[in-house]
Amino acid sequence: MPATPQVPKSVETSPAIELALDEPPTDAEEIIASAPPVQTGVSEVQNPDIAALWSKFASTQSMRISSLMSALQPRLEGQEVVVTVSGESQATSLDDMRIPFNQFLAENGWNAYKMRIEKGQVKETGKRPYTDKEKLDFLIQKNSQWQDLIQKLQLRLP
Repeated sequence: MPATPQVPKSVETSPAIELALDEPPTDAEEIIASAPPVQTGVSEVQNPDIAALWSKFASTQSMRISSLMSALQPRLEGQEVVVTVSGESQATSLDDMRIPFNQFLAENGWNAYKMRIEKGQVKETGKRPYTDKEKLDFLIQKNSQWQDLIQKLQLRLP
């Protein structure tokens, strides 16, 4: 006669498990909290602070590159660190730093991020007064009382 298999007590369901099976989670946060983390194979960066990494990398470079990098503000666009430069010379200097910066990002856990350089538009500010005569004319245009003062004091200006 075959023996009836006995279920060990440790395998039997407890009232807490039965309750959990009977009642589905009601709150979406409970479902998300109970879910196991998803592994993507790429190290995720928590609260990315690209400005801090940019400054840290700039401090390891020569004075010329460091001053250039401190004048520029990087921003994140997807998986790219985008830097907008105003001229060709800045783009060339920064392009020389692209590979070392990408290696620096990988060393600091930013494996999926790469640097991209954009060339921005240079804004024309207009002609600025250079000579003494141009400066005086500029002041007189802004405030006509300068002309009156020059006449009262009988100044001979260019």
